[in-house]
Amino acid sequence: MEITEQKILHAAKKLFLTEGYNKTTTAALAKYAGVNKAAIHYYFSDKATLYQLVVQEAIDEEVVLTLDSLNKDIPFYFKIKVFEDFRDLLITKYPHLPVVLIDKHEPGHDLAMEALKNSGLNLGSFENELKYYTKHLPIRIDEPKAVIAFLLSVAIFPWLFKDILKLFLNIDDEKYDTNIDEHMDKLLYFINNNSIKA
Repeated sequence: MEITEQKILHAAKKLFLTEGYNKTTTAALAKYAGVNKAAIHYYFSDKATLYQLVVQEAIDEEVVLTLDSLNKDIPFYFKIKVFEDFRDLLITKYPHLPVVLIDKHEPGHDLAMEALKNSGLNLGSFENELKYYTKHLPIRIDEPKAVIAFLLSVAIFPWLFKDILKLFLNIDDEKYDTNIDEHMDKLLYFINNNSIKA
C-alpha cells in the first residue's frame, strides 16, 4: 500500500469513527491526510467506498478481536472484563462506532451488522456460562440475555448519551466518567470476590 493511501485511510478512520459519515467531508479528509481531494478519488473512488472500508476494518480488526475473548477458555471474571475493554475501545478510538451499530440510517450500519454476523462471535456460549455461574452466585438471574444486554449497555449507552445523562444528573465529565467506572468496578468486584470462579 502506498504512503498516500495509508495517510488517507488513517485520516478516514480517525474522522469517520469520531465525527461520523455525514460530518466528515472529503475536504476534511484531504486536509487531515495532507493530500488533495483528487487523491482520495484516485485511491478510493468516493467517500462512501472509503467509509465502508474503515467500518469493515474497525469491526473486523478491533471490535471482533475484543469481543472474541468471550469465546476463549479464560476465567469468567475476565470475560466480564471484556465489556469494560470494549467500552474503553469505544471511548478512546471509536466514539462514533456505537452510532454505526445502533442507527439503522447510518450508512455503515448494515455493513457492520453483516460483519458481526459473519465474525464467528458466539454469545450463546457466554450465555451458557452465565447460566452456570448464576446458579452459584448469591443473586438470581433468570434471563442471562438480560445480563448480556446490561453489559453491552454499560459499554455503549453511557457514551452514546453522555451529554443527555450529564444534563439530567447535573454532573461534569469527571464525575460522569467516575460514575460509569464505579458501576463496572462493582460488577467486577462482585464476580472476582465470589467463591465460584473458573
